Amino acid sequence: MNEIDLYRMQENEAFGAWLIEAIGEPMGITGPDAAQRIDRAVYKGTQCGAWVRFDEKGIMVGSIVEGSDAEFAERINLKGIDPQTEGAAEELNRRFWAALDYIEDAAEEAWNEANNEWEGENK
Repeated sequence: MNEIDLYRMQENEAFGAWLIEAIGEPMGITGPDAAQRIDRAVYKGTQCGAWVRFDEKGIMVGSIVEGSDAEFAERINLKGIDPQTEGAAEELNRRFWAALDYIEDAAEEAWNEANNEWEGENK
């Protein structure tokens, strides 16, 4: 690994840590296991049991809809998010919660569709 690759890797790790911190702090979640605790809090705090993944590309949220074959996922758009810019954490949180709202709405619609179909077949 050359020096430039090492610098990029360290820069990506720092940005990833900032993403977790920026999402976790408003939820009261900090520390080395914050990503797992954020995932658990989102799972428990959403009707659809949504999940959160922090990876090398950023943040992805999603849900599997029980009782149907539906699965939804949304990658958070990080364009224009710069940790050095004032208000970046707030903008990231706005996008994060908007994506979760989309997942919740889509999962609810899929669940209702699957269950209404099933109820209609059994009448």
